[in-house]
Amino acid sequence: MIKKDNYITGFLIAVITPLVFYAFLLGFDWFFVKAFGKSMVRAPHYLYLLAVTPNLIWARYYLGKLKFTKSGFSILLVTIVFVLIYFFKYFQNV
Repeated sequence: MIKKDNYITGFLIAVITPLVFYAFLLGFDWFFVKAFGKSMVRAPHYLYLLAVTPNLIWARYYLGKLKFTKSGFSILLVTIVFVLIYFFKYFQNV
């Protein structure tokens, strides 16, 4: 675990974790399509939104258990920005 309380640490965790989790989800979805002939989700862009969910676990860990407010708030801020970008990109005509 990275036990530093600064904004850079939180930012790096919040950016790298969704990328790794998205790659995992994409591979799992590919396997699911090959094995069963159907995708896990209705639309492929749902995987983007699912990829930011581990950031909430990191934020709870840094804010709740370690009491590192700088790292925790930067994780939350990056997560909120990712979610807003997702909704502005995919739901702009609603």
